[in-house]
Amino acid sequence: AAGAVRLTGRDFLRMSAAGWARRFEGPPLIAATRELIEWSVRSRTLQHPKVSVLQEQEIVGLLVASDSATVAGVQVRARGSDRHQALTVPLYGELVVDASGRNSKAPEWLEAIGFAKPQETLINSFLGYSSCVFAPRPGFQADWKVLMLGDKPPAMPRAGALFPIEGDRWMVTLAGYGRDYPPTNMAGFMEFARSLRSDILYQTIKDAKPLSRINGFRSTLNQRRHFESLTRWPERFVVVGDAACAFNPVYGQGMSVAAMTAVALNHGLEEHFQRFGVADMTGFARRMQRTVAKASQGAWVIATGADARYPTTEGRQPRFVDRAMHAYLDRVIEVSMQDATVNEAF
Repeated sequence: AAGAVRLTGRDFLRMSAAGWARRFEGPPLIAATRELIEWSVRSRTLQHPKVSVLQEQEIVGLLVASDSATVAGVQVRARGSDRHQALTVPLYGELVVDASGRNSKAPEWLEAIGFAKPQETLINSFLGYSSCVFAPRPGFQADWKVLMLGDKPPAMPRAGALFPIEGDRWMVTLAGYGRDYPPTNMAGFMEFARSLRSDILYQTIKDAKPLSRINGFRSTLNQRRHFESLTRWPERFVVVGDAACAFNPVYGQGMSVAAMTAVALNHGLEEHFQRFGVADMTGFARRMQRTVAKASQGAWVIATGADARYPTTEGRQPRFVDRAMHAYLDRVIEVSMQDATVNEAF
């Protein structure tokens, strides 16, 4: 109803490293801007009678109980206020969940209450991408709705995609590994599109009307904070999502892993309450932090393994297990291009 575009696998014209893929029905999908998705999720969430939002506020630290080992809430202050003069307000809670993204201050908050900072693993392929919204030229017709042109490591580090979005518009994104960043001016953007493994994306957008400026994004490193490995962990505090493990966004894993973690958190709470009751939270946060790490592991291996294909990647060189995984995935991708069952499973 809000305008998202319904898709099936037959709407995708896709070129992978193995070549052009056959089109299969596959599961139903939707395409929309991030703004529409976030607005929809937020609106649905705020319908819950137990959910409220504090506007224009930021968390600046954790509150601890008298035992110095239990998080009792957070310190809140007005966003944008003078950090030396503004008053902080305590907000107490039985469980504090940090889902504030890759810029989370959880390591500093932990250190401030007497716990160690976690070790971090950083793997950077120096991928950058640029995106622009277009209106199709009048009368445009094609037998596809989505166009995806993949890279082919290590020789071809460039990729591009076109997705339909609400309002009869296209979101076009170009990407490049190893600091081969797509330009944010229109002439350079078009030339980059022309340089891809097929010129179909360029031919599609060259007569389309740009509706936005070209936005570039360069902060795409994989970042994993190993909270699960700390010797001591406070009770009633859990770090989830990108705050714990952030992926190169080009692989589209972040929202999926966040959803998996939310489900795991819900199941974990139900199981804990059944065993120990709602009053005793002892040990829950530590167990859940390890569960969060496990939920991220598969996506982490895939994202960092794919990034390791490029010699310009820093933080990890291909190991034997990576090369074996690459060979396996290459074969799976090759077969999935022609086999509907493998395509849907993959």
